[in-house]
Amino acid sequence: MTSVNNIVNKRLDKKKNSLRNLADAAVTHLQGSGDIFENLKKAGHIECPTLIVHGMEDDFVSLKNSKKLSAKLHKLWKLVEIEEAGHHDLETTYSDDYLDACIEFLESLAPELKEERKTNARKSSIPQAYLSPEAIIGKWLEELGILKYRENFIQGGYFDLLSVRMLEDEDLKHLGMILLTHVTGV
Repeated sequence: MTSVNNIVNKRLDKKKNSLRNLADAAVTHLQGSGDIFENLKKAGHIECPTLIVHGMEDDFVSLKNSKKLSAKLHKLWKLVEIEEAGHHDLETTYSDDYLDACIEFLESLAPELKEERKTNARKSSIPQAYLSPEAIIGKWLEELGILKYRENFIQGGYFDLLSVRMLEDEDLKHLGMILLTHVTGV
């Protein structure tokens, strides 16, 4: 019986090592090239102004690759580097860090937008307080009948309905929602 166990264990170890080696090779390849979509080859064909946003903690695309891409673009407007942001959390967690750059970029493309935005800001009949994250999330939670969770959402960094839309049941539990009727309501 022991010899059968030894044979099975040796085969399992070989398979585990093979899978581990394959996974390591794939990660090394992806991190090494960092350009699996061949963006560097395509960049020279882009003729319009371009804004690149890069998370400094990105595990998939290195800063070096973003800088290479920037150098190949004919009309790079700006490369914005976001501290602490990774590859997958850039939009959901760090959008405030590059939103100003996006607005400036759009205004550089259409300068009339800047003046229009100033004019509309003066004309706006919506008080600024109604546009605050507390008001937006609060109103939504109030409509669902679960306003008591507002502070948890705000403290958790969920300021808008776009980020709330991505929440899963586990996230809601972390926000203090344990009643099934509240979780299903969201």
